[in-house]
Amino acid sequence: MQRLILAIVIAALAGCATQLYRRTPPATLNGSLDVRWVKNDYFVFIPNKDDSLKLIRSDGRVFSNP
Repeated sequence: MQRLILAIVIAALAGCATQLYRRTPPATLNGSLDVRWVKNDYFVFIPNKDDSLKLIRSDGRVFSNP
C-alpha cells in the first residue's frame, strides 16, 4: 500500500514540472559553434571567434562565450 501511495505522489509531482516548463518564457540562441569529431562518442566544441554563441533570455540577460 505504501508503494502505491508513493507512486501516486511521484506521478503527481512529475506532472507539475511540465506546467512550470510551459510557463517559462522562451530564449533565443544566436551565433555559431564549430564541432569537431575526435573519435567515437567524443566531440570538441570550439567557439567561433567571428560569431560567438549567445543565449539571450526573455528578460534581456545575455550569456556568451568569453
